[in-house]
Amino acid sequence: MDLRSLPKVDLHRHLEGAIRLQTIIDLSREAGEPLAARTPEELAPQAQVLRPMSSLAEVLTYFRVAQEAFRDYAAVERIAFEAVEDLANDNVRLAELRFSPDFMCRPHELEWSGAMEAILAGIDRARNLDVAVGLIAIVSRSYGIESAERTVDFALRHRFYIASFNHLTPFPGTPLYRRWEAEGRLLYERWWLDDNYRYNKIPFQPTHMTPERLQRGCVEARSKFYAWSNIWKRGLDPVNRSHSLMWQHFYGINYLFRREVRQRDDYPLGDEAWRGPLLKARERPALLPFADELQLALNASHVPHYV
Repeated sequence: MDLRSLPKVDLHRHLEGAIRLQTIIDLSREAGEPLAARTPEELAPQAQVLRPMSSLAEVLTYFRVAQEAFRDYAAVERIAFEAVEDLANDNVRLAELRFSPDFMCRPHELEWSGAMEAILAGIDRARNLDVAVGLIAIVSRSYGIESAERTVDFALRHRFYIASFNHLTPFPGTPLYRRWEAEGRLLYERWWLDDNYRYNKIPFQPTHMTPERLQRGCVEARSKFYAWSNIWKRGLDPVNRSHSLMWQHFYGINYLFRREVRQRDDYPLGDEAWRGPLLKARERPALLPFADELQLALNASHVPHYV
């Protein structure tokens, strides 16, 4: 069976990580800053993760080459178009492209909304390829709270369908949990069994702020995004009304998210009245050493924006 010939769904494909190597070479040369590598084969060891990495920070060093490719809005449009073209070549019929506006725009000081329009233009150019594409915008947590707040405003300005703003969670058995345990950053010995732990509480010590500030920031971001006035404005966006089913369910879905903004805040995990046996799970190692860190971290805007 040829798997490439089967129709597929590809969720959470990184736009910054899906750039063709030849495109990186071309864009650098056109900008008058040619790379030492002249062929994709020469560039691959510098720009592709070809082996397990010890941390997300190490992985991101390979993303720097791709990050520099977003030199102007024409480059952003080309990268977006080719990403959809590659999806079509893989026979993907439904895809989500994930990107961080700050990570993408910071090196060459691009305006976020201009980059967003370029992405949409690239996707629109590929409309004849029969790939339904959604966009997921996230926060790069290393850029701090101001970047996170700016991303909330970005999601509102472009009237995204939905958004989630969640902190990173160190799950037991993962390399992240073991590392933070060794560093003394875990605030609970076993947060998932601790009677004092509640929904939205931060089970670790963040690097640049207090746990309480991070918790409050996540809740404030949800409150702002799901304010009645913002739900109304986003519901009128042509993209959110482009499909009858999307628009039909928009207000119901957003109402449920709004209701949960504070409903689950400080809510106990599980059922406190349960007295039966607990399920036991065997610890299994992560597929990659850094897999646990690839969660949507800090205030991550998970926003399908269908075109």
